[in-house]
Amino acid sequence: MPRLPLRPLLALAFLTAALVAAEAHATVDGVWTLIPQARSNENEMLAVDAVHQRVFRFGGLNEAATNTLSELVMLPSPHWVDLVPTGARPPVRMDGTLVYDSADDQLVLFGGVDAPASYNDVWTVNLSGTPQWTQLTPAGAPPSPRSSHTAIYDPVRQQMVVFGGDLWSLSLSGVPTWTPLAASGSAPPLPAGSSAVYDPVGDRMLLFGGSPSTGQGWNLT
Repeated sequence: MPRLPLRPLLALAFLTAALVAAEAHATVDGVWTLIPQARSNENEMLAVDAVHQRVFRFGGLNEAATNTLSELVMLPSPHWVDLVPTGARPPVRMDGTLVYDSADDQLVLFGGVDAPASYNDVWTVNLSGTPQWTQLTPAGAPPSPRSSHTAIYDPVRQQMVVFGGDLWSLSLSGVPTWTPLAASGSAPPLPAGSSAVYDPVGDRMLLFGGSPSTGQGWNLT
């Protein structure tokens, strides 16, 4: 069998390596995988525990408003598990906010609606030991009842920051206390269902989207 010239072989090898590298590069951005779930609720509340790689969901609308709590367990494969904390549960609702308080390993629920009722109550679920619902009675005048607002957890100050046109802080260290916050600059509009996250590098709240969408992003430092 005649030998092929060395240069074409090297060129073919380099081309093959380049194609393999390009294909690998094209797939490193991630792969979508459907996670099975027993039910699908609209307008539910989600909280992420990045420390323990957990996601929690509460309430939402499934023919009627609900007050069920579930956890997304990642191992051995991602799947939802219903949690049944002890104690009286919050009233059924949707469009509230739920955050994970990493300092006390607990979920914090605020507000929501089950028409005609609208809420400004605060509930927690401890996740260490036996989970239990507890309704808090924070000090200070609370925000007005609301829904479709947004909230973040600020781990530096251990507080929940709520934006619903106005801006509030709920301190979670010591005695829980509501405090209205004053921010300079023009406040963003309030499209229903905006999303907000805490940026630990910039120590700021980032807000985006909602309906009707303005396509605008805002940051609060």
